[in-house]
Amino acid sequence: METRRQEFERAVGGQIERRTIVTELRADGGDGSPRFITGHGAVFDQEAEIWDGIYEVVRAGAFLDTINQADVRALFNHNPDYVLGRNRAGTLQLSEDEIGLAYRILVNEDVSYARDLYASLLRGDITQSSYAFLPVQQRWTDREDGTQLRELLRVQLFDVSPVTYPAFVGADSQARGIFVPTSGRARQEGATVDRAGALRSRRARLALTLRK
Repeated sequence: METRRQEFERAVGGQIERRTIVTELRADGGDGSPRFITGHGAVFDQEAEIWDGIYEVVRAGAFLDTINQADVRALFNHNPDYVLGRNRAGTLQLSEDEIGLAYRILVNEDVSYARDLYASLLRGDITQSSYAFLPVQQRWTDREDGTQLRELLRVQLFDVSPVTYPAFVGADSQARGIFVPTSGRARQEGATVDRAGALRSRRARLALTLRK
């Protein structure tokens, strides 16, 4: 019988993973000055359950190598047809700060979807941000309560992305899905959600997404 880690790794299959957080996205500038979209793609030292009994946390320093070496894009909804910026072009700035992976996108005034996204941020219609990555260095820990912790120590970053929806709607945190920052390892005690059913659905959707 597969362990939960083996099941997770088989489902992911070495393909690009995505995480989404609810974060503060800001639309800065305007009134004749350059306009920027700023936010965070990831938050450090906050655990989220990405699989049944598997928690994940991103450690500071995980992005330092990749933001200095990789050719990273900013996309809208992870769609390569909607490029918002690129670090090698100087239109996307990436850094690690005390919160996590910070980004700053120079709005292209000649592209309608970039202007539309900026307007949506001003209205508060879009509040979530995501990043696409592959793990380069990770650490797994078996914990006394039977759960496992996956620590992302170093990753290869492909893109950061303001998103309309998380990858899957309806679950707290999931592989390639929404990453909700929590304090410590908070669980939803007494939740009325069918947790087992939600996890089964999560696995099925994960497998379908990875096959696309």
